[in-house]
Amino acid sequence: MTRVESADALARLLDELAWLQDTYCLEMSAPPGAAVAPERVELVLRDEGTGGFDPGDVRVHAQSRLTALGIREWSFLGEHFDHAPDHCMAGADLIEDTDRFGLAFDVPSPVRLVATAFEHERLPDHHAVVPPWTSTSWLQVTAPRAQVPSPAEWVEAFDAEGAEVTWRLYGGPAHPTENVSADYTGWFLERPSRVDEHLSGLFMFTVGSGHVYVDRKDVDDDLWWVFCRAAARLFPTGEFESGNLRFTAEEWLARLSSEGHGAQ
Repeated sequence: MTRVESADALARLLDELAWLQDTYCLEMSAPPGAAVAPERVELVLRDEGTGGFDPGDVRVHAQSRLTALGIREWSFLGEHFDHAPDHCMAGADLIEDTDRFGLAFDVPSPVRLVATAFEHERLPDHHAVVPPWTSTSWLQVTAPRAQVPSPAEWVEAFDAEGAEVTWRLYGGPAHPTENVSADYTGWFLERPSRVDEHLSGLFMFTVGSGHVYVDRKDVDDDLWWVFCRAAARLFPTGEFESGNLRFTAEEWLARLSSEGHGAQ
C-alpha cells in the first residue's frame, strides 16, 4: 500500500494511473453531496486493460483501491448525482490547496474529492474474455474492387426500403441529390421531416475507393436499420465491419434478420 500525503505525491500516483484516462470507477463507499462529509471515501478503480479486442481474446485489467482520508470536500456538479460503473472516465485533474489536496474526475457526474491524505492499494488483476458484439453507432464497409455508390444510388436504396431521405450538410437544409459531390465525405443522410429540427443524420465520415465509414448521429432506430440493409445491397461483395465482427453482405443481412432488423 502507498500512502500519499502531498499534492506532488498524488500527481506522481496519477501519472502511474494514466490520470484515470479510460478508467472505470467500479465502486465508491459513499456518494458525494452528503450534509456531513464521511471520514473516508474508498474508490475501486479498473483500467482499460491490455490485450486484443477480437472475440475470445483475454484482456487483463489492473485494479486498485484509492482511499481518501480526512475528507475536506466530496461534492458533485449538477442537480442529480449519477455513478455508473461502466462509465469510461475522461481523466482526472489535480486539486491543490494549502493544507489539502485531491482530484476532480467524472463518474459520469463531475466530482471533487479533497482530503488531507490518500492511500493506494493494488488489487488482483481482472481477466475478461472479449465477447462478440456489433455496433449500433457505426458501420464500415470495404469492397476494394467495387465502385462507391453515388449519392443518387443511396437515395434510391433507401427508397427501395420504403424510407425517404435527403442529403444535407451539418445543420444545413436539404440539398438536391444532383448537387451533392461524388465524394460525399462529410455529408449526412436524413429524413426530410427531421431536417428542420435536427442538425445531423447518417454521417459519411469517410468515403474512398471501395470504402465507406458511416457514423450514426442522432438518427432514429428505424432509419439506422434501413441504412444497414441498404448498405448490404449496395455492396454485395463488401466486407462489413461492426463492433469486433466482420461479415459478408449475405452474413450481414442474416445477422440483421436474426436480431429482428430484417426487411419488413
